[in-house]
Amino acid sequence: MTEGLHLRKKVTQEDENEFLDEEEQEKLLKELSEQNDSANLSIQRGLVTVGFILLALFFHVLLQGDQNVIVPISQLYTPTMIKIQSPQIASACSILSILLSIVTLILSSSLPVIPFAPIQTHEKNTLFGYAALVTAALPILQSIQSNWIELVFWSLPAFLIVMYYSAYTMIHQVNKGIMELEESKYRYKGA
Repeated sequence: MTEGLHLRKKVTQEDENEFLDEEEQEKLLKELSEQNDSANLSIQRGLVTVGFILLALFFHVLLQGDQNVIVPISQLYTPTMIKIQSPQIASACSILSILLSIVTLILSSSLPVIPFAPIQTHEKNTLFGYAALVTAALPILQSIQSNWIELVFWSLPAFLIVMYYSAYTMIHQVNKGIMELEESKYRYKGA
């Protein structure tokens, strides 16, 4: 009887090392996941900040009214007047596009980009994303006949959407990789 107890208590060095390896893996995966979440949150907050800066540019144009409005980004080179027929409508569309893009990013995030913002799944926010694309396209279509600096200015909301989508895709791929890593530890002993 005592021999059975003695054999049960006996743990080989291999088993002990394997247990420590699994424990270390768990710790490393947890640290990796936490670092990834922190980096993702910083990226998403930075993207939202860029969106708000663009909002300020388009609100500036919107509030100019019917005056001769200079393209805000053209002041870096040669000040250029806005030549499209209705800059207020184009500004309103751009503002709406940027707001819809920000909302889509916030609601699609698995992290609280803005405190107290609800977290939803990607599928529920597709409509916001499409609406952002349509409202971004309208000013671009209006400005096709104007000069290149104005076309670039009215394309900024579309560039923002591309930035948001690229970041979202990258974040999603990295999260998927981390989830696959976590799943692999259960499939392969010592993996």
